[in-house]
Amino acid sequence: MADEETIVFPRLGPGATTAAWIHRPSGLVTPPESTWHRRPVTLDRRAHVVLRGNDVRVDLQVERRNGWRVAGIPLYAVGPWGVAAQPLELMKALAAEVRSRRPYGADRVLAALDRHVALVRRTPDRLDLSPFASQIKGRMARIVDELS
Repeated sequence: MADEETIVFPRLGPGATTAAWIHRPSGLVTPPESTWHRRPVTLDRRAHVVLRGNDVRVDLQVERRNGWRVAGIPLYAVGPWGVAAQPLELMKALAAEVRSRRPYGADRVLAALDRHVALVRRTPDRLDLSPFASQIKGRMARIVDELS
């Protein structure tokens, strides 16, 4: 499903499948499966973007209608296989979409995306230093355990 009009984001980790995609002309962010809560959301000025972390990953969430409609894009993950992040070109493409569409919360998300891109350019083998690592709950213990 990848073409010039679509940015496809893989799931992070082994056996990666498609986790989400953005249709560039419309700004529609689509998860691979839809539920009553997880549905396609248009990335525009009426949407809200936020970084959400749990104990294994950080997603960029695009929310609409007070959080009743959410689509997420995985950005960073920690697992038994190590630390993973979306490829640099996908992060730059995502930042360009957020920058051009200016949803609520764009400044904070763009700051983290830009810091991550700068880090990966300087030290591509040090994903543990990413600004997204601070969003992982119990991050230092998890990252050390997973990399040991």
